[in-house]
Amino acid sequence: MNFEECSEVTNNKIIPFSDKKGKSKMYIDNPSKKYIQKITVDGCLNIPGKKCDYLLKIDNLSLDIYIELKGCKVDDAIKQLENTINYIYKDNSKVAVRKFCYIIHTRCPLKAQEMENYMRKFKKNYNATLKFKSSGYKEKLANLT
Repeated sequence: MNFEECSEVTNNKIIPFSDKKGKSKMYIDNPSKKYIQKITVDGCLNIPGKKCDYLLKIDNLSLDIYIELKGCKVDDAIKQLENTINYIYKDNSKVAVRKFCYIIHTRCPLKAQEMENYMRKFKKNYNATLKFKSSGYKEKLANLT
């Protein structure tokens, strides 16, 4: 899949993400200034159906980070992440890339057991680590490598 039109390459120490309303935010802490391809998925990539907001590709680490910024509709976020992963990997299902998926929310209505079930499902079906985090969360890139 060609991401060029929808991406920028950055090596900033802090990489910010926010939804259109500015309510849901996430930051990637990149102190070693690794080069990261930041892809705007929703509103740019031609993926049918609902899709996540952003995808980060760090090729030299074989790492993909999917980000969905939400208010409280966490079930919708799950579907958006699943649809995006399925579409991007439909022709490359055997590619060995570590995947991390983030649902950044302002309020999460799910119970702990429901979140656990989704996390297990993502690990089993997509070999991806799913994380639910509150708006403003900062992830250290070093924690994922």
